[in-house]
Amino acid sequence: MEDAEDLKVAPGRGNAELACLLPHPAADANKYTRGHLSLVVGSAAYPGAACLAAAAGERGGAGYTEVFCAGKSMITVRGWRPSLVVRDWRAWKPAKAPAPRPGHPTACVIGCGFDAAETSLTSLLMETVRGWEAPLLIDGGALGLLANATGLRLARERAAAGRSTLLTPHSGEATRLAQGVREALEEAEDAAAR
Repeated sequence: MEDAEDLKVAPGRGNAELACLLPHPAADANKYTRGHLSLVVGSAAYPGAACLAAAAGERGGAGYTEVFCAGKSMITVRGWRPSLVVRDWRAWKPAKAPAPRPGHPTACVIGCGFDAAETSLTSLLMETVRGWEAPLLIDGGALGLLANATGLRLARERAAAGRSTLLTPHSGEATRLAQGVREALEEAEDAAAR
């Protein structure tokens, strides 16, 4: 394992420099050709996470941004930015989402503002990892929910199918994720030894 001193850190960039990295829409672009971003975010306890994730998606260039959140968060998200399509988590059907196609990019972000106390979020995450075909970013509370035998198996299957997946933990989430992975691996070893 590398020492902390050996780790490489990307150079800092200013806002203008970062803005130049984003593609500029073509003159004939519309909300559909600019990309479809699905956000599965914002529990009742953390509706602000849904608002921030949606703002980042829109500022990043997504043309059609839809937010799936806790029913209690919907009014906050709608009121914060009326341009968003906001739905209850119960309407999220990742296996029925439109597949990505040339000229119509599609992606999903899941987990920002997930509350670990909401047990229904585990099945929501697993269904997404299993059924979502386009690029998937897993963040926030979803990272801890992924760190179990089922989550690891689904992540491996997703990788084997060539489906892009990005995990974005901060240091505390990375620690919890690593601990969950370690426990899942130990459980699998114990089960195999029996």
